[in-house]
Amino acid sequence: MQTTIEKLSQREVFMPMSFNSLRRIFQPLISKIEKLDPVIIIIAGTNGKGETAHNLQRMALTSKYKKRVSMWTSPHIESYAERFSFNGVNILQSELEHSLSCFESLFPHNSCHLSFYELSFWLFCHQVIKQKSDFIILEVGLGGRLDAVNLFDADHVILTSISRDHTEYLGNFYREIVPEKLGVLRKKSKLVYSVQTDYIDKLICKIAHEKKLDAPIKLQTTGEFSNYRKRNWELAKITYEAVTAEECPLSFDPFFTTLGRGNEKVIEGLRLNFFNAHNIDAHREFLRSINPPRNSALILFFSNRPSGEIKGILKLYSKFYKGKIIIAGVDEHFKIISVVDLKVICGEGWDYVDFSNTKIASEQLKFYGHSNFFVSGTNYIQCLLKDSVIG
Repeated sequence: MQTTIEKLSQREVFMPMSFNSLRRIFQPLISKIEKLDPVIIIIAGTNGKGETAHNLQRMALTSKYKKRVSMWTSPHIESYAERFSFNGVNILQSELEHSLSCFESLFPHNSCHLSFYELSFWLFCHQVIKQKSDFIILEVGLGGRLDAVNLFDADHVILTSISRDHTEYLGNFYREIVPEKLGVLRKKSKLVYSVQTDYIDKLICKIAHEKKLDAPIKLQTTGEFSNYRKRNWELAKITYEAVTAEECPLSFDPFFTTLGRGNEKVIEGLRLNFFNAHNIDAHREFLRSINPPRNSALILFFSNRPSGEIKGILKLYSKFYKGKIIIAGVDEHFKIISVVDLKVICGEGWDYVDFSNTKIASEQLKFYGHSNFFVSGTNYIQCLLKDSVIG
């Protein structure tokens, strides 16, 4: 399995091939899945997709009516298998190897030239058939219109948020971004969404009208839903009840965590709490939601993104976070920016810690006198730290 997947994973390609070519490659799988007549739920948006997907999965698995649930999410945080969840359990290595073997028999050495993301999704679809899934949750990887999940006709679409991100692929203006995100809609689709400006709301309503959809359901972003975690929960709940005509079996749990959403790791005696945020709007929501305990500090990592965006995020934290802020990096990582490069972008006046060596980094962190740390920014750092010494 390493020959194809792991080589591709080091140069993950976001831009897909021609969608018609993709459809030809996937059509045999899609046709078999359609015969299962599953409910298809596609989750699009800029932030909150993963958490909304996990909420929806929990609701379906807790229902008194047994459902065979398949969930596709990306990217993974600690293990590649996280992308493939079947009935709440990550896929086994042996199952992945079987699906990859089937792929290789059809397309030796990836002769069809799928990207890492598209190949991974092919493996997921192959497993959906084996699992005979009747409730399928699909998180969009990037955009929507040209994403591989759009090969499916969505019964229900959740739009969690709209922000400017990946503008090199999706465009710089909301009038370009919104149609890309909502490219997953079909005439039969039911839409539930949550956005924060009237302008974007009008764009969504215009697209829904053009596609002759039933009236979309809009979730407010004020009052009790100003908390983004409550909002993600409610988007899942509204959709679940519309899909199943059942009352949601669970109540909102503010302490429920998934990887990258409040989960904790102890490394070298230091307690790290992870809240991944990959763009400025996600950082803003994170700042609104946290209540830093005493003796805590914040560690920020950054993936490769424009320097102006990084400076904007730091300016946001300087204004609204009153505790200690530490900028961290990793040398020669394919995604995480190094401390050397961050010093060029951010300049002097910040505290920096190099995580290229976790043991040395932990000793530096102890020097600051804090025992609790919030960790935010790119989720790739959690994957890097997964095998670190725990103590």
